[in-house]
Amino acid sequence: MSDSLSDAEYVYFLQTGYGALAVFAIVVYDYTLTLSREVDLIWKRRWTLVTWLYAISRYYAMILSLFITILSVHTPPMSLMTWVLLVF
Repeated sequence: MSDSLSDAEYVYFLQTGYGALAVFAIVVYDYTLTLSREVDLIWKRRWTLVTWLYAISRYYAMILSLFITILSVHTPPMSLMTWVLLVF
């Protein structure tokens, strides 16, 4: 395999990166829309198992989305799938 990408691979690489960036933007947008309710309903109450599960699932998705976005912009597509499999 050569070090340079063909035109089709380059276009796929860009589309993958832009797609991941769009998903990250949606996750951040959702977070900002619901932050005030989250503060009132989650952060100001006593921490229970349900509170911890909510916080872990909420912020895991955001961190994972950021991680995949960074990898998809800076990593060739086949390597990206390897990294995604390692995360899960």
